[in-house]
Amino acid sequence: MWRFFIGLCSLMVASATAALGCAVCRPKVEAGIYTPAYSTTALVLLLPILLLVGGSLLLYYSPKRLPWKTPPLPSTAPH
Repeated sequence: MWRFFIGLCSLMVASATAALGCAVCRPKVEAGIYTPAYSTTALVLLLPILLLVGGSLLLYYSPKRLPWKTPPLPSTAPH
């Protein structure tokens, strides 16, 4: 199954070409994308990804803050 998935992904990447637009629309689209607020727009688009990665790292690397991640300690009391 993994070979099929990797083969399909590599086929899609190999067959991808640059997006082409007509000579009339392309300057308008580029002008809409590359505005002075480009960095703000890019940050807003990347913010959910950054939050997801940050939350995942927080859950993975913080066993002391999350008691359900730490295994219970063996009791030293006699049975």
